[in-house]
Amino acid sequence: MLIVKIMTERISTVAQNMDGHLQEACQKIFMAYSQELAIQPHSYIIAGVWGVSDEGELTDVQRGMHDLLQTAVDKILEALAMEDFSLGKKMGIEYLIRDSFIYRMFSMMELYKANVRKIKMFELHYRSVPKQTAMMGHA
Repeated sequence: MLIVKIMTERISTVAQNMDGHLQEACQKIFMAYSQELAIQPHSYIIAGVWGVSDEGELTDVQRGMHDLLQTAVDKILEALAMEDFSLGKKMGIEYLIRDSFIYRMFSMMELYKANVRKIKMFELHYRSVPKQTAMMGHA
């Protein structure tokens, strides 16, 4: 029973470590590039994550995204101690890491865009409400 507990704790620690690196990369990329990413299609984010684009050269934003994410991927792969893994297994794990990151970024960006839309709707409503400027009574 003790062995199972130790293994479970170790797996949990590795998973939390991986999640922490991915979350940190997401936050850094979001803080640095959210306004640019909000106006781009999802394929723009995917190209930045993988470091290649069907449309030619990566933009500065995509290169910055890729560099930040690559640091996180490298830390995760190092933490997994995959020296004995085949190249195929390593590539498979890297694919899962990047895929997870893509969906996190999509979620963050969609929430961001939804909040921006709500703020704009509130501002439009606020501007359209007539202002009551007539004085009533005497003070």
